[in-house]
Amino acid sequence: TKALLFCSPHNPVGRVWKEEELKQLADFCKRHDLYVISDEIHNDLVYEKHTMFLNVDEELAQRTILCTAPSKTFNIAGVQVSNAIIPNEEIRKKFKDLLTKAHVSSAHALAAPALIGAYNGSEEWLDQLLVYLEGNLDLFCDTVAKELPMLRVRKSEGTYFAWVDCSALGLTAEELKRFMIDRCGLALSDGKSFGEEGAQFMRFNLACPRATVEECLRRLKKGLEH
Repeated sequence: TKALLFCSPHNPVGRVWKEEELKQLADFCKRHDLYVISDEIHNDLVYEKHTMFLNVDEELAQRTILCTAPSKTFNIAGVQVSNAIIPNEEIRKKFKDLLTKAHVSSAHALAAPALIGAYNGSEEWLDQLLVYLEGNLDLFCDTVAKELPMLRVRKSEGTYFAWVDCSALGLTAEELKRFMIDRCGLALSDGKSFGEEGAQFMRFNLACPRATVEECLRRLKKGLEH
């Protein structure tokens, strides 16, 4: 094993790792001489304090590639721009050389202005977005807890996903997927696509208007009652 692939905040479960947890992980990586590729694309979408992995351990930062993008935060995935932050000059050169050989070393003309505009000119929008997203999460989690006891969900600390445990329904992963589509009219991300451990889970994307969340819950309740 040469490198650790790390997702922070975590997709799909929505964990925002505490600084002490990150320090323990950093110690582990140093003991085993590992590089770290830290996917922090959801780092702006948190309801708890988020610590960038590059800020955890100065020594390990020289063996870390930090990946971010404005696509999730500002809903501009179509711009196709992202960031790889690499403090170590030697690793950064190898990375850039690899991109050049793969002919993906430059973005289109609108990419950089869009990225700069998002990060430098949209903070007020993001502040309002976070309040709205947390409201969606609260509505979803509270409704599931009060009206859909056969499902279990824990409010995400980050991201805009709800990771719902459907194991009490007693369905296989494929049956669960078909149930959500055919009985509830919901097209969701099935948990098995994230690994076998997620086979009894479904991922709900709550980055949408509040009315859509309400309609989702109405369909879910109707499907489960019949």
